[in-house]
Amino acid sequence: MKAAPDRHEPGVTTSTPSHLRIGRHKLPVPRSRAARTAIGVGLIILGLVPLIPPGTGGVALGMTFLSIDHPRLRRPRRKLVVMSGRWLMGLRHKPSEHGDSAGAR
Repeated sequence: MKAAPDRHEPGVTTSTPSHLRIGRHKLPVPRSRAARTAIGVGLIILGLVPLIPPGTGGVALGMTFLSIDHPRLRRPRRKLVVMSGRWLMGLRHKPSEHGDSAGAR
């Protein structure tokens, strides 16, 4: 029987990502679980307060930070990511309403 790989071996990934990808942007993620939880809760609170810079996007970003460590949030976040990705792909591949020959007069 093979022994379980050491987490510090090259090529073995840990379950905590080093960054969050949002579109083209990459946000670094702290290694500490307590720091990730504090950032997530802080963003949610700031997102609920009106007229503060993170706005309602802070709630979504805070939930994303919390879903890294909390399994009950991970599955709904993943479903939302898949659903939004499919929706975006549908928008990109949908034919135009006017057809291809609308511009050729």
